[in-house]
Amino acid sequence: MKISIAMATYNGAKYLQEQLDSFTSQALLPDELVICDDGSTDATLEIIEEFSAVASFSVIVFRNEKKLGYAENFGRAISQCSGDLIFLSDQDDVWFSNKLERVAQLFISEPSMWVVVNNAEITDTALNGTGLTVAGQVLSAGLPIEKLLLGCCIAFRSQLKALVMPIPLAIGGHDGWINTLGVTLQSRIFSPEILQYYRRHTTNTSEWLTTRTSRASRWKLFRQQISLGNLRSDPTVACDRRLAQLHALKDRLKAFTNYLEEALPSPNLLNQALAEIDSACIANERRKTLQSHRFGRRLSMALSFYRTGGYQNFEGFKSFAKDVLR
Repeated sequence: MKISIAMATYNGAKYLQEQLDSFTSQALLPDELVICDDGSTDATLEIIEEFSAVASFSVIVFRNEKKLGYAENFGRAISQCSGDLIFLSDQDDVWFSNKLERVAQLFISEPSMWVVVNNAEITDTALNGTGLTVAGQVLSAGLPIEKLLLGCCIAFRSQLKALVMPIPLAIGGHDGWINTLGVTLQSRIFSPEILQYYRRHTTNTSEWLTTRTSRASRWKLFRQQISLGNLRSDPTVACDRRLAQLHALKDRLKAFTNYLEEALPSPNLLNQALAEIDSACIANERRKTLQSHRFGRRLSMALSFYRTGGYQNFEGFKSFAKDVLR
């Protein structure tokens, strides 16, 4: 089973060496490391060149002629991987020496799973532990574990690569897209085992509540959702964005109907996924409609939507309260 690591870099010289060193300390070494650099102006490329000269596995480096941005840069790295398993890596974390081995074992023991998401310990800049994990933060915020979207914790089988690329513009992030495909096709598994450090610093790409170094909670999430900025924003924008994402997902699945019917353990999984997407689209259209009304009518429609289970497609009572309070 060939293992690839896909890494996207951009001005990551400050922490990059520690992450690269953690690759060489793996009990199960990767077969290749594919790095796409998005125009670094610091010592990132020099560090990579020195590392590639001594690494015991293949290091393939691509330098983008023009800046692609975070998601597209990762997309390019993924597209160049030739492994049976593809692990995503940020430039500023540190993997435990058993990460590749433990995740590979999961894939072997769960042949129907295409995506594995592992847990990670949240640390400060100097890798001092905070006592928090990304999974613990997600659960503390009252969210399902499917909301653990960090790309640095994701690995997937090459069978999924055809569906992943290209990443739809409506989706935004590569990590959310891969996670969505795995969840939608019932082929994603979460491992609670902590297999890496997730380093927090001032230039992290992710600023989501569940990756911060202070403990998340349902109240903090709710307060963030009904913040002044959110209350002043157009409430239909989020529904439009979600609808665009659902349509992109449906289009991609339908484009690979024959492939998925053969590759999935049951052809019923595809039909079930498409039906759930259609149901989610209807729910988003209904929510978008009620958000457009004044308070009295909106409250009545939201109560009806809540009683009939419509908010189960979102975040339950939190989404209900958010709509009413707008």
